[in-house]
Amino acid sequence: MGTVNNRVDAFLERSESIAYRIQDEINRLEAAGEDTAKLEKLLDEYNEARAQAQDSYEIANELFAVHSGFDDAGQFIDAEDAKKILAEANVQIKETNQALREANSILREIFVELKEHRPGSVDLRGSGTLTASGNGKATLSGDIDIELSAKSGVLTIADYDGNAQIEVTGNGTKTEMSDGTVKYSGFDGTATISGGSITVTINGDDIELTAEGSGSAVLRGHGTYTVIPDSGQTVEGDWSPISGEDEA
Repeated sequence: MGTVNNRVDAFLERSESIAYRIQDEINRLEAAGEDTAKLEKLLDEYNEARAQAQDSYEIANELFAVHSGFDDAGQFIDAEDAKKILAEANVQIKETNQALREANSILREIFVELKEHRPGSVDLRGSGTLTASGNGKATLSGDIDIELSAKSGVLTIADYDGNAQIEVTGNGTKTEMSDGTVKYSGFDGTATISGGSITVTINGDDIELTAEGSGSAVLRGHGTYTVIPDSGQTVEGDWSPISGEDEA
């Protein structure tokens, strides 16, 4: 239960912050005259999955707080009561995990839909590979493996599944944000990052990156990119011009 607590607490804290940021993005797109109906529907589904995870998690916690069949020190005292409470808690933990998986799945759909509203967006599918170089801001989301380097930058990494592998070398001040995001300020070096559901943003100069997997990328500033898909034609292009919002 301790392992479940740590994972669910981290998810619920991050997911609330993510939901607020998605709502802000929807509001911005709607104000710009964009059709946000699908995004709003997906956000509602995401919030429902979050709420389901919260409810099941709280029920499991309540069962362990009562701890029928165990004394206050956690020692076994009654077989029937212990069997019953463990069976009920197991059901709630399974439902919590299912809701977490559903929420992460919906979040990936939201990332894909947001990509459709952003110029300078790039699709990664299957074993597709993206290479890019330039100055500005690159944001990559999905189930991807990334290698990157930059100078005078800010690197942020959000790990929604909690299974990311991160290796960072060079200069930079590491800060762990309240929502679980890791931020490296004054980043000047290299990073290797992989995960099942991650968002990585690098804002700086002399950015060089390679990404493989399934997801999306938004490239803003001055630079070029190449996408080599698993099947189909290679796509080359320029980064989208940076906006005042990106500079902020």
